[in-house]
Amino acid sequence: MILLVLLALSGCVTVPDNGRQGSSDLLEARKLLRAGDYEQAIQRLETLKTRSERSSDVQQARLDLMYARYKRRDYTEARREAEEFIQAHPTHPKAAYAYYMRGLASHEQARQGLKDVRGSAALEYAGQARQAFQHFAALLRRYPESPYTEDAVQRMVELRDELGRHELRLAEQRMAQRDYAEAADRARYVVEHYTGGAAVPDALALLVRAYRATGKEQAAETALRMLDANHPEHPALEKLRKSN
Repeated sequence: MILLVLLALSGCVTVPDNGRQGSSDLLEARKLLRAGDYEQAIQRLETLKTRSERSSDVQQARLDLMYARYKRRDYTEARREAEEFIQAHPTHPKAAYAYYMRGLASHEQARQGLKDVRGSAALEYAGQARQAFQHFAALLRRYPESPYTEDAVQRMVELRDELGRHELRLAEQRMAQRDYAEAADRARYVVEHYTGGAAVPDALALLVRAYRATGKEQAAETALRMLDANHPEHPALEKLRKSN
């Protein structure tokens, strides 16, 4: 499904509506949400969550808190709120929204880190990105017809590409350090595990160079043929052919 839906339209996160009016406190909190006053909305919703005598209001407050914390870029708390809701209300009519928000918060937390950091911090963010992928996969398994499916698929494609590029950067670092065997291993991992991903063409080109550096000419020729057959417009092809 992920490989087929390559042009999925990006969804839009909105405040989930349970189709009922709710208490005056809930209505006021939701009015603040729609006005973009997330700080005040969070305060109202937290109070409602702990003091309301109406269980339906408490459930809606939890759903709204996910959204408010996400909009405040407090992704850790948004994910925690979603996980608590899933555990407490696994069959709730709006449970799909909680699954979606859990993946969304994890994705947003990881995506900038994969682009901007290096070393152990980058490995931590890569782990978060893999977790986000798993969260979206859980949504698709449990609620394949939900209104969040299309955006979840697109985000899984993005996560695949982000993780592929992360692994490619590590391979390039090893290549620059003349650790050609490790560079080849990481480049091959991208080719084998991120099929169809944006990082694969560059990984194949690097694989050719790394194999040649370690004297594996036959393996290098195989990687070159794969690059030529699948990505004939790759800018490195001509140079790789000439240096053969």
